[in-house]
Amino acid sequence: MKKLTIIITALNEGQEPLNTIKSIHETCNPELYDIILFNDGSDKWVEIPEEYNVNVIHNHLRKGAPHNYDLGVEMAKTRYVAIFNSRMRFPKDWFEKVFEVLENSKDTLFCTTSLFLDTEGKKTGKGYGASINLTGKGTFLNPVFLKAKKGDVYDVPCVLGANYFTSKKWYQKINGFNGLYDYGGMCAFISLKSWVMGGKCQIIKNVEIGNIYRDFKGKVAVKPYTDNMINFWYNKALTAFVLFPNKKAMELIDTVFESEYYPLLTRALLSKYNEIQNIKNKIKIVNNINNYIKEN
Repeated sequence: MKKLTIIITALNEGQEPLNTIKSIHETCNPELYDIILFNDGSDKWVEIPEEYNVNVIHNHLRKGAPHNYDLGVEMAKTRYVAIFNSRMRFPKDWFEKVFEVLENSKDTLFCTTSLFLDTEGKKTGKGYGASINLTGKGTFLNPVFLKAKKGDVYDVPCVLGANYFTSKKWYQKINGFNGLYDYGGMCAFISLKSWVMGGKCQIIKNVEIGNIYRDFKGKVAVKPYTDNMINFWYNKALTAFVLFPNKKAMELIDTVFESEYYPLLTRALLSKYNEIQNIKNKIKIVNNINNYIKEN
């Protein structure tokens, strides 16, 4: 019986989607999971052999990672879902440990210890969830990896490390990544929503999942999923306007006031005003964001 649906989205990642799927296949019984893989309009695509039984969805027009993840969760037929990128490596016991935690949790968004890998697969460090900058200009809403704390499973301000686990029910209750474009601010957005709507963010520390990050000391591992900075700032602005008081939201606008993106950003926000209000209306605030700021 399938227990987990894994959703992966990829754009111009070369061999990596196949490498990631091979790693999953080699470390977990294929009868326990489904994989939905989105090819988000890649210029070149490495086909996935049928033996891996992957549901590959080809977007001829690029739709962006947030849209693909939300659609993948909607398609999932299992109780639990996992959000991965396409440059990951897995240890042999990851599924059993993760699933045991999922079975004993409610309304929680999980990440695991992130094992930093370079382009050759060498280990370069570890991250244990993240903090989120809610005050500094320029770095507002930027997550920063944390050091390890005691315990196998514990609360963190923000999930980070390119893998998230949760129930399909909780993901859909907090409306996933609805409203975001491309990458940029995704971790902060979904983590903050989980918290303000009465849930948690936690790390499963005793599971270490490797991720080939995009840049190591100036060496780009793969072509960036996006280089559209207006979408990056739009995602942050959406998060601010949906979850924070207007004053805090305006602090974000101030960070780009002198930049080339300011006119585009303000026009984009105005054109999406009704959409932003609809997203905001769907969020039932349980925990006050000001308390989150004080705690973290």
